[in-house]
Amino acid sequence: MDDHTKRTDCTRDFQRIWEEMEKANIVHESLREKGVGRDLSLMEMRTQIAHLVASMSGLTKVLWGMIVLGCSTGIAFIIWYIQTGG
Repeated sequence: MDDHTKRTDCTRDFQRIWEEMEKANIVHESLREKGVGRDLSLMEMRTQIAHLVASMSGLTKVLWGMIVLGCSTGIAFIIWYIQTGG
């Protein structure tokens, strides 16, 4: 083999390797962008879950308030009934 043939083979191999690297870079960039999108989606879901937990906490307090109100009303009715002579 002469030098010109070796040079041509090396150049062709280099071009093939370079093209494969460019394809890999494109795939890597698209996967990275999808990963960033997933990270943003995950952060949004965490924020929504935090708001949901806060609203559930508020609803739980309201529910306990209603239960206490019902019990105290029942106790007050029993006391009133006993005082009025039943």
